[in-house]
Amino acid sequence: MPRVGLFVDSTIPDEVVNKAFGGSGCSCVGQWVQSLNHNSQALDLLIAQSDIAFIDVLPDFKFDVAAKAIRRGVTPILNSPEGLSHANLCQLQQLALEMGLAVNFNTLGACLGSMVLPLSTPFIARIERTVNQKIGSWDSFMALLVSDIATALKLSRLNIRKVRAYSIPVNVSVPSNLLVLIDFTDNSVATYSFQTLSAPEQLAVSITEGEGNQSFLIPSTEGGGALREGFPIELFLKKIPSRGIVPENIELAVRVSNVIDAVLSKIKH
Repeated sequence: MPRVGLFVDSTIPDEVVNKAFGGSGCSCVGQWVQSLNHNSQALDLLIAQSDIAFIDVLPDFKFDVAAKAIRRGVTPILNSPEGLSHANLCQLQQLALEMGLAVNFNTLGACLGSMVLPLSTPFIARIERTVNQKIGSWDSFMALLVSDIATALKLSRLNIRKVRAYSIPVNVSVPSNLLVLIDFTDNSVATYSFQTLSAPEQLAVSITEGEGNQSFLIPSTEGGGALREGFPIELFLKKIPSRGIVPENIELAVRVSNVIDAVLSKIKH
């Protein structure tokens, strides 16, 4: 039975943990709560007792906890890549390779349902994010942008030839409108648009592949939220590798980080 350690920034009630782990085939060996415990010995002890570390700490501590887990041979599953730079992701990827482990993310892009991925023929994809009020926080904007770019990159594992980005208004902290074009090497393209409109908040995906077309809407709440705010631990447990379900991995996170860096270099001056 896999032993799971929870590394979080605020305490998860025992009843929530017990309900989630009951019948899951996993056991929870404890919680290390960042806001209550700055003792590195307690952190090291819980890592030593775990086979899998679920990590949902504040961004500034995320890399350190994940790296410690990897060095002890513990598989880390991070709630999201928030706060990890491209350099951080590459370091974790290299550490994991050296230890024969995988670094996974619980939340990285939207679930594309029954689609067979990656797409095997040239395609044109349109991903459209609509929000009904201006986002005032850069962190909130970046969380949406990372999630949506991850959704786009799930479509193809081929190399990216070029990334273009355009924003309106120009030179503001958080744009009201953003257009990103991602050009893949097989003559495929994904366009991503972020718009502030008086309309329902949603993420719309439209894909043309060969002579076929498919379109669907993804609820605006999917991919958001954190464990400390009521994140369903059951969803995390289903993604544990030993249960045969593969979470989103570090390779996707590194690709997303590359595209995000390219986008920001074009819209921030």
